[in-house]
Amino acid sequence: MKDIKWHHIFSLFAAGGIAFVAFNFKGPPLFQNTDNFTIFAQEEIKLEQAVQISSGDIGSNKEIDIEKDAIISGNLFAGEITLDKNVTINGNISFNKLETHKETQILGTQKKTVYLPIANLSEIPDFSIGTQDFKFTGQNNTLPAGSYQDIIVEKNSRLILSGGVYNLRKLELKENAVLIFNASTIINIQFKLKGQKHVSILSGNNNLKPTDLAVNYIGIRPKNEKVEREDDDDEINSEMDNQEKKDNKEQKIGRPIIFDRDSFLNFKLLAPKASVHIGETSTIRGQVLA
Repeated sequence: MKDIKWHHIFSLFAAGGIAFVAFNFKGPPLFQNTDNFTIFAQEEIKLEQAVQISSGDIGSNKEIDIEKDAIISGNLFAGEITLDKNVTINGNISFNKLETHKETQILGTQKKTVYLPIANLSEIPDFSIGTQDFKFTGQNNTLPAGSYQDIIVEKNSRLILSGGVYNLRKLELKENAVLIFNASTIINIQFKLKGQKHVSILSGNNNLKPTDLAVNYIGIRPKNEKVEREDDDDEINSEMDNQEKKDNKEQKIGRPIIFDRDSFLNFKLLAPKASVHIGETSTIRGQVLA
């Protein structure tokens, strides 16, 4: 079981990742899959101040940047690794370039040459979304597997997924919303995944693992869809630099995924063309691959 505790924001950046992998390719991937990674990124992983990761490896095909006072119980693999003051790594690190503070502690071994790519992210199979929209309020809501358009769980509300495959255009969880999966579930999302503060994504069955919920995210509008403004476009734009905005407009990369502070998330999140931003004092059990 992989458990991550965020005391400050954590981000995974995927912009330009495909081009980077092609440029740095020196042989087959170091790992054939990402099963052992708690966090894996095509481009960059940034863990901010006082992050704690209790198990699982961290890998990036380019950079890992860990700020001060972080404690990582796992191995690191990346082309470039930067470790700030009072960072403790309870594991091994493999890199081509390493920058550390004098008060950094690396308790495992250091391997100074690593061949890239570390691993490749899986592609998301094609899927078709539906046309029905649902807004759920209150506590007694259940949604069967199927293809839908926009699913919104309103503030202080709960939605139970009965299991199976869900194809969506958008999934939005408002403040204090709870999403529960009662059986093995796959959620394919075309355009938008957003969670406000204090949201929870939970298993409703003690026999299920966090990774029994697989969330596959593209982040790009469906073809021929009319462009309409989303209520959080300003927030999304603030998370992207000018190049990312350009790439997003040209549909080279997807819309970022954002979960606000104090979230409790159980899933395997795959977003090969999008960045992921998770707010402070959040906990994740499972995997983030982006």
